[in-house]
Amino acid sequence: MEALLADLLAEIAELAATGNAGRMADRGAAAPPADVAAILEKLAHALEHDLGAAEDLMEQLRGSLTDSRYRDAVAEIGNKLDRFAIDDAQIQLAELRLLMAQG
Repeated sequence: MEALLADLLAEIAELAATGNAGRMADRGAAAPPADVAAILEKLAHALEHDLGAAEDLMEQLRGSLTDSRYRDAVAEIGNKLDRFAIDDAQIQLAELRLLMAQG
């Protein structure tokens, strides 16, 4: 029984390590501005029509802006979504989109 438990724990640890390695590889470099703009557009739509999709889009956005100067603004949007302050998140998202459009 202990051997089975040890094998199971080893498999879980391996899955966790593989999953984290894959996520870290995805976060290597910032995405092209057009890709980020597309994610922002989808996120704005999700905040209006499909809050369930917002979480996945936030993850995509965080991964796209790993080395970006906009990372703190994205974190703030995420914090507002976590608190269900949707109106505030929409305002912050609009400000972020404007900033990014200005370069």
